[in-house]
Amino acid sequence: MLVFVSTVTVHGATLPRGTINAPPQAIGNRASIGTNTTLNVLTGGVVGNEFTAELGGVVNISGGVVGEKFTALPGSKVTVSGGTIGERFDSNGAELTVTGGVFGRAFRVYAQPAKISGGSFGFGFNVTGPNAQLEGGDFQLNGAAVTDSALLDFGVNVFSGMLKDGTVFILSAQAGDFLGDAVHGGVKLASAVVPPASATPVTVSTPSSMKGLRQGQTLTLVNGGALSRNFAAVGATLNIAGGDAGEGLEVLNSYVNISGGAVSKYFHAFAGSDVNVTGGIIRGSREVDGFRAYNDSVVNISGGEVGNYFSAEKGSVINVSGGSIGGQFYAQAGSVVNIAGGRLTNSFTALDDSEVHISGGSIGPGFNAAPGSYVTLAGGEFLLNGVAIPAGKFTIQSSDVLTGTLQDGSTFAFVYGSDQLTDVTLMEVPLPARATSPMTLDNSSGPRGLRAGEKLTVVDGGAISGPFTAVDSTLNFAGGVADYGLELVRSQANVSGGAVGGGMLYDSHLSISGGAIGSINAVSNSMVSMSGGALNGRLDAGAGSTINVSGGSVFSGYATSGSVVNFTGGAMEWTFTATGDSRMSISGGTHNSFTVDSGSYLRMTGGQVSSLGSNARTVVEILEGVIDRATFAGKVDISGGSIGLGTQVWSGGVVNATGGTIGSGFRAEDGSIVNFSGANVGANLTANSRSTVNIFAGTVGGRFLANSASKVNISGGLIDADMTASAGSSVTFSGGSIGDRLRVSGGAMTMSGGTLGDGAQVTSPTNTTLGRFKITGGSVGNGFRVQGYFSQPTPTSAPVVGPATVEILGGAFGERFTAGVASIVNISGGIFGESFVAEKGATINLFGRSFAIDGIPMSSLIRDMPFTVSMRDAMLSGVLTDGSPFSFTLASNGSAAERFDPQATLTVTLAVPEPRTLLITALAVVEMVGVFRSQLRYCLQLSN
Repeated sequence: MLVFVSTVTVHGATLPRGTINAPPQAIGNRASIGTNTTLNVLTGGVVGNEFTAELGGVVNISGGVVGEKFTALPGSKVTVSGGTIGERFDSNGAELTVTGGVFGRAFRVYAQPAKISGGSFGFGFNVTGPNAQLEGGDFQLNGAAVTDSALLDFGVNVFSGMLKDGTVFILSAQAGDFLGDAVHGGVKLASAVVPPASATPVTVSTPSSMKGLRQGQTLTLVNGGALSRNFAAVGATLNIAGGDAGEGLEVLNSYVNISGGAVSKYFHAFAGSDVNVTGGIIRGSREVDGFRAYNDSVVNISGGEVGNYFSAEKGSVINVSGGSIGGQFYAQAGSVVNIAGGRLTNSFTALDDSEVHISGGSIGPGFNAAPGSYVTLAGGEFLLNGVAIPAGKFTIQSSDVLTGTLQDGSTFAFVYGSDQLTDVTLMEVPLPARATSPMTLDNSSGPRGLRAGEKLTVVDGGAISGPFTAVDSTLNFAGGVADYGLELVRSQANVSGGAVGGGMLYDSHLSISGGAIGSINAVSNSMVSMSGGALNGRLDAGAGSTINVSGGSVFSGYATSGSVVNFTGGAMEWTFTATGDSRMSISGGTHNSFTVDSGSYLRMTGGQVSSLGSNARTVVEILEGVIDRATFAGKVDISGGSIGLGTQVWSGGVVNATGGTIGSGFRAEDGSIVNFSGANVGANLTANSRSTVNIFAGTVGGRFLANSASKVNISGGLIDADMTASAGSSVTFSGGSIGDRLRVSGGAMTMSGGTLGDGAQVTSPTNTTLGRFKITGGSVGNGFRVQGYFSQPTPTSAPVVGPATVEILGGAFGERFTAGVASIVNISGGIFGESFVAEKGATINLFGRSFAIDGIPMSSLIRDMPFTVSMRDAMLSGVLTDGSPFSFTLASNGSAAERFDPQATLTVTLAVPEPRTLLITALAVVEMVGVFRSQLRYCLQLSN
């Protein structure tokens, strides 16, 4: 039965029973098969990563592509005759037959019948168990023939041969390959007839299907040619003049000459191999895939390029006289590395028990001579922090800079922190003469560095290859190029043209007035002065350095360790970060983004910045300039300038705004403190949870929102309309002005002064979020309303009430004061305009010295005991506790301008005024008596 003819890709599922062909079926990631299921992977088929063949499953691979982490479990059966299989193939207990195909690294077979007669394999080949078998010929262990079985475990042993399909292979524990184990012994070897090796040299100019080279064979790869993956050469000669030697190239006891073309990752050279690199490129990007030279191999590099993660393994010898070697070059224990020229771009490490001799070449940053290594530097002009030191053992210490000149005239600089040197031997040898006249470079044949007193000007056509170190010298760029790795030590560099890849400054000065330059790191009292040009990388200011930018453009930057950065012009295209007690100023220019971090300081007196942010433990001063958007978390003082929309102040931030203009959408976030004492702030100011906003002067636009748990104190200034004190907020108002339509919606507000506009409301939005307003002074406009929460779904159900409370001890109110349902208004002072209304469900509690209804005193009242006034359609008058007279019309008519609904509650309570209130009242009475006596005398005079 054939199933699954759909072309839809299946992921993460157990495929149904039957026979499945790919194509047309596409198998996605994490699929599996089990009993009575057969998967045939044909030409053009695709199987995703992490496929599993479970008990009873059968997989036949004759073409197509199978992803990584293929797993064959016990009881399954797998046959591979073609196709490409990814890394980490794992057959554990399955019946496996391999007659062809290309496998990635980490092929593993254990404890089951396994027959391998073809196919090619990346390193990490691991076959163990009692029933494993290799079928082929020319089997050799360390060059000696073997016939019955092969045991390959730890050590430097190398096993090679040819499989029945003609594939040449090399296996060694050095590369993570294992055959057999101590329990089951070696892997069985089955003899097969293999053709004799042809001695006729072969030139490959097109993609080749050759499966390797054997003893005495020669192959030359030229442009257009390509070798198959996992190509191996045993006792042969391989010339690579062009083309692509592919991934997984391995050589044993062979000559390899690389003058062009490319060798891809996983290149391994085993015992007896000589690799000569005069051109081309050997690729590497990760530790696992770089070029590795193993025991008893020799690598000579005089040209070309070796990529990252080149490793000289134990017993290998590396001779470098030219070319370039990428980062993470390791001299492992027991290796020997001789460097007389060439370029080490960065991060060379000599490990314990390695031997490294350096007499020439350019050495980039990240040089590490580890404890126990034996490293010699042959040269002279050795200076430690600018002071001559003798030859001998040297270990770099904190803040040290070691400079010198190697035997070939190349200069070097080793800096503590970037480089680590332990017991390096400085050997004094004769040096080439210095240049006594200024040099001009218009080609690529310039000096390998600059020595004390030398001067070099690079013009159009000139080219410097890094690393390039200038010590106590002058370097000018009027044109030309420098690719990377420029190091200045106590030197002056001037860039007015050309293209410079970037570099490091130690106690040096770099002036940029034109041209293009990459990343620059200025440390140890260095200075960068930029008036033009383009710095297309990152501009870093380290310990004691100063950066002055008056023109040109900088892509990004970073200031730390007490450095000083001044922008008087120019443009910051991406972002500049100041941290580590650095100081930064902006007085001009147009910039994208600045971040003030970790104890640093910024002063802004001009210029324009699109985005400014500050973090905790920082200080920012803004006197002038334009900021489009800002976020603050440290201390910020604003006395002028303009900040755009959406400013945010985060936890720990303290903002003092005494002037300037701040756009709408300002947000005081959790834990922040904001003080406004003169700034003009736009609309939609928000005080969020646990923030504090103090307003002393200035203006704030409309729709000011005080959210839950915020604190707002207003003692001056002008707040525009539609301010809201929401549930859980606390607002104190003692001066200044708040515009119309204030909403105290579940918040708590006190008012002791100032002016409040018309239409203010105090409400309780739910039965648990209760609005409260206490007024002791100030002026309140017309239309004040208080209303609580009231809900009664049915006439028979108990109502749910959340009262809103207003306590009035003083102040002056305009017309149309309204107490709505579920409101509680306690009045012991203040002056009220006309049209006081108490609606149904309201409670009005009056506290005073005397009360009368229709002019008749309520003489039966008992002090401090509330009395409920149920009478309506009468006049209630009296004197409040603070001495203010009042009169309310208790009209029951629902259309009356001033009314008390019959279902509103009204109480009056005789209360003793505060001593201060008594004094004020007494003075008022004396004054009134005086006025009365004056009027009386005037009337008597008229009558006479």
